[in-house]
Amino acid sequence: MKIEISKEIIARLKNYEDLFYKTPNDVIGFLLDEYENHLAVLEYPLINPPELSFSRIIRRNLGEAIKGWNPLVKKAIIIASKSIDDPYKLIELLPANIQQGNVNRNGFYYIDQLDLSVRYVDANTAWKIASKIAVNYRIQIKVLFKWDQQNLLHPNQFGKLKVNALL
Repeated sequence: MKIEISKEIIARLKNYEDLFYKTPNDVIGFLLDEYENHLAVLEYPLINPPELSFSRIIRRNLGEAIKGWNPLVKKAIIIASKSIDDPYKLIELLPANIQQGNVNRNGFYYIDQLDLSVRYVDANTAWKIASKIAVNYRIQIKVLFKWDQQNLLHPNQFGKLKVNALL
């Protein structure tokens, strides 16, 4: 993806460069963090998550910036696999439809580093799976999400879900 930024905006970004923000990229990251920290965000407890239909992940803390509920499950499974000796044990241990090998049917995605296939799920099920993995394997998850306009209860609102690793 290529993003063009005008010379005027680059000049404004350079005004914010100091010891902590050495490049325009650092400044943009800082500005995004500040913006997200000041959003009107509804925070929900682990035991009572909201209805997540028509929502999308804006930001999460599990490494690379992949958006989506199923990639959240995938990353949680990969992290959980590091704490057991045989990744195939995950098929029995995790609350997800996981099969050994590259399942060549619609509705599954393949995790090549584990040789496992996982069934795609809706946002609500994905959060249940990811949060259960997080609790069982002491993984901290923080998710900032936004409901789409189609969500009748929270159109265009932001929400936050989290699991503390120390539970």
